[in-house]
Amino acid sequence: MDGERSHCPPGLRMYPWMMQKDRWQRLLNQVRLCALAADEAPRVEVCCAHDPPEFERLARRRLGEPVAPAAGWRATPPQA
Repeated sequence: MDGERSHCPPGLRMYPWMMQKDRWQRLLNQVRLCALAADEAPRVEVCCAHDPPEFERLARRRLGEPVAPAAGWRATPPQA
């Protein structure tokens, strides 16, 4: 999401174009994400959902490792 250093291989650039339902909304969302990344950095970091190394860096765990439940989280709702 770095506007100055952004790069996307041609095949990857073509995929969103092929899958888009509403070009205007897709492009508007890109602009909004870039603005969020720029305006709220370093509080907000935008990442690629299709980049396993980036996920591992941000999640601080390997991709195949199970996730520990968050503190206070219940697997089943409390009984009334």
